[in-house]
Amino acid sequence: MKKRIARENGQTMILITVMIGGLILSATAIAGLLMFYQLQRSTDAASSGRAIFATDAASERALECYFHELVFSEAPDTTTDYCPESVTLGNGARASSSIRFDISGGNVIGFWIRGSGVAGSTERALESYFSVVK
Repeated sequence: MKKRIARENGQTMILITVMIGGLILSATAIAGLLMFYQLQRSTDAASSGRAIFATDAASERALECYFHELVFSEAPDTTTDYCPESVTLGNGARASSSIRFDISGGNVIGFWIRGSGVAGSTERALESYFSVVK
């Protein structure tokens, strides 16, 4: 009672393995190329500096609005952006910022100033949190 083992070549399995390997290699190459372009854009130090300084200027303007212009007749809302400010610097960089309040128990306990700036193709963002002590 000897069973005869049929001989199978396995060509289909080799072909599928090669195809899957090629697909993974292609996806990795595309991801690497996209990462290269992002790194190339982010290393533009001059534009990055201009965008950060523009964002800082807009954040300072929002802080000035908080201390000198913002008056509430009722408690501020946690979902509303207050003091929306926009600036454009002489070097072409532009930025915008706003204030959002942190409220606990009906009292303001702090606020965020969130800003984003653009110079050329570079975008930068800054966020500052200020605690209000009473």
